[in-house]
Amino acid sequence: IVDVAPAVAQRVRGWDTATTKGGGDWTVGVKLSRADGLFYVEHVEREQMSAGEVERRMLAMARFDGAGCAQREEMEKGSSGEIAAAAHTRYLAGFDHAGTRITGDKVTRARPFMAQCEAGNVRLVRGSWNADYLAELCSFPTGQHDDQVDATSCAFNSLTLNVRAPGDYGLTI
Repeated sequence: IVDVAPAVAQRVRGWDTATTKGGGDWTVGVKLSRADGLFYVEHVEREQMSAGEVERRMLAMARFDGAGCAQREEMEKGSSGEIAAAAHTRYLAGFDHAGTRITGDKVTRARPFMAQCEAGNVRLVRGSWNADYLAELCSFPTGQHDDQVDATSCAFNSLTLNVRAPGDYGLTI
């Protein structure tokens, strides 16, 4: 655990959205950066909220993160995932937002980040979210929730695979 991440770094916030206010799955945004061969989990936003609250929170976090931090969102399979990601892209006009098409199971998508953790290449920026984040990651894949894992995988795979092509609003990770 460190106090701050390097000022100069490549940054992305990965989102796993859910619209169950007061129960069920969580909407999670994980801000991750990469600098000098290390990865920093800078911030985790996690709450159970309605669809309108999700959009407002995503916009607030995009403003908080700044234009230099890409916003990536897991896009659920089917047309509803595409519709939601497209709506969020419109709502976040002025920010680098895109939906990411997910392939493979959750464990497979999480393995690249887990490998970096096990190699000692990941740092957490000190925050009130650290304990909940670590508890969920350590209980994965058998824990009650995996939303923070999914958002982290989205951020990490977007950051390392750098798969966005101009005009591509549906990334595949």
